[in-house]
Amino acid sequence: MAAIIKANYDTNRTYLRDVIPLGAPYSISLEVTRVCNIRCNYCFQSIDGSKKKELGFEARHIDLKLIETLAEQLKKFPNKIKSMRICGMGEPLANPQFEQIMNILKSSGKVEDISFFTNALLLTHERTQNLLNSGMDRMLISLQGLNAEKYKEVCGADISFEKLINEIKYFYDMSRSTNVKLHIKIADISLKEGEDKKFIDLFGNMADEVFIGTTVPMFKSVEYSNKIMQKSNQYGVEPENEFEVCPQPFYMLHVQANGDVNPCCDYFKPVVGNIIDTSIYDIWNGDRLYEIRRMLLEFKRKAIDYCADCPSKNLIVHHKEEHLDDCANEVLANIKKAKISNV
Repeated sequence: MAAIIKANYDTNRTYLRDVIPLGAPYSISLEVTRVCNIRCNYCFQSIDGSKKKELGFEARHIDLKLIETLAEQLKKFPNKIKSMRICGMGEPLANPQFEQIMNILKSSGKVEDISFFTNALLLTHERTQNLLNSGMDRMLISLQGLNAEKYKEVCGADISFEKLINEIKYFYDMSRSTNVKLHIKIADISLKEGEDKKFIDLFGNMADEVFIGTTVPMFKSVEYSNKIMQKSNQYGVEPENEFEVCPQPFYMLHVQANGDVNPCCDYFKPVVGNIIDTSIYDIWNGDRLYEIRRMLLEFKRKAIDYCADCPSKNLIVHHKEEHLDDCANEVLANIKKAKISNV
């Protein structure tokens, strides 16, 4: 088997307590579209259209000019962004300008590694060639089953599973002459009992990494079945200990398709600015994000809008290097000192 069995996060991490405040976020996630070609039953996209509208959700692609604006704004940071991940509430390949977006971001010279999440159903031979020439570093495919019947059950889509496999294999074969890596994962609820080995055998020779992920209840608006219970995070790891100080606002940002910026992996709130009227550099160093960090370090998470009942608190991986509870006072002193010196 060519692939290794590995989750899609980096285990080579720095202790946040030693580097906060950061001059630039380590990671930026970017939503290039809110259009999706399938409706997975555990995803926000599965809910009724009227409910989406009520929640303020608008199906749209990001404007290419907004990408150009973001790329220009990144140049103000003293350091490169270590990782930019294209993800969010839509399928990136549904955006017809996706390859241009990747090229603009990579050409900025301010992003070390750029990757994107996809269901791969819109992959074609031509698209593969365009993607491999776009400047991307990694593609992460999320599968919803090992046959067409399972796809119909999980996401209501009629697909050709044979075509999907052929396109994935073509991408992998073509990527061998480049530095682009391919990660393939499947949700645990998309496998029948005993199909773990079948997944590994089927895709182990057409990827660099493969993984079986745990499906977790990530969205407040989605009614989850009893099959999807919060027993661990999405990588099947049970948290070693509880934490109150969420580390995400200290090292990452998320940019929505409309330009709104979130300080964490939540795709909606809280919003700390919009890159249309405020540069992402100024948002990162601004008062709104500073206040969120301060309140977290003062153990006032429940007083922050949306953070109080955050559905993601125990669903993502928080490595020991990111835990700040036992050094909150020290870190708070550091960010206050930096705030004063920047005034």
